[in-house]
Amino acid sequence: ATDRVICWIHGAEPVYGWSFEEAYGQDPHALLATRCPQSRGTVRAALARDGAWEGEVVQTARDGRAIHVFSRLRRRTEPGRYEGTTLETNTDITLRKAAIEALSQSEQRFRTIFETLAVAIWEHDLRPVKAELDALRTQGVDDLALHLAQHPDVLRRIRASIRVTDVISTGLRLMGVSSKEEFFTHLDGFLADPDEDFIGFLLASDSGAPHFQNEATVRTRQGELLRVLVAFNFPPAEMLDRVQASVLNITERIRVQEALQRTRSQLDHALRAATIGEVSATIS
Repeated sequence: ATDRVICWIHGAEPVYGWSFEEAYGQDPHALLATRCPQSRGTVRAALARDGAWEGEVVQTARDGRAIHVFSRLRRRTEPGRYEGTTLETNTDITLRKAAIEALSQSEQRFRTIFETLAVAIWEHDLRPVKAELDALRTQGVDDLALHLAQHPDVLRRIRASIRVTDVISTGLRLMGVSSKEEFFTHLDGFLADPDEDFIGFLLASDSGAPHFQNEATVRTRQGELLRVLVAFNFPPAEMLDRVQASVLNITERIRVQEALQRTRSQLDHALRAATIGEVSATIS
């Protein structure tokens, strides 16, 4: 009750650097320079009300090291020598905190890399696709491509079931959307290709192929049609809730190729006309 140490087990000595003789009778909060997210009055009130308190605190070892600990306080009510005292147990979580901080920084670094990629990436939940395809197999469908071609309603239902679960900044800019909250919720909302072009993706997914790549047409929020190259890497079945697609905008490349092809056609036509003119002159 007087906030004085009456028990200091041997395990505390290597952690804090003080022996039992040095810690006995000391105020532990002053000895360890304890920094608590709550005031000591709040902690005392919790002990009086609930008989217990727990939380993360920062303490200082004898050599000046800051130690992060998970602290548990329990007011002892059982009759006997220690009745009315408070048992404090502290677990050193300094290394764990450092590891968590390092992991957080690593995640932030990779998030920054992903968010600044020239390739758009968004995630899909493909579990409904697997459920639909498995159901068709159970019903005895052997030729999946033929069945989907003959039943466009099934194909559209599967396509409409694919949810978009996440997208990076490049994907937002590509599709003309300002925030993730406003992004398309389903793949069917922006995929502009005919249903028949979707069959190849379903066949690759059903066959257990490790990846799938194809060209596709998407419609931006403003209604502009873009030609893109889409690459899927299919994970194991238990991870189908977060399947990433890499999307590269090739619209401008195709426009350049088409313009180049038109120029070549015009040049070929001019060369043929010139050749015909030379032959005609020679004959004359």
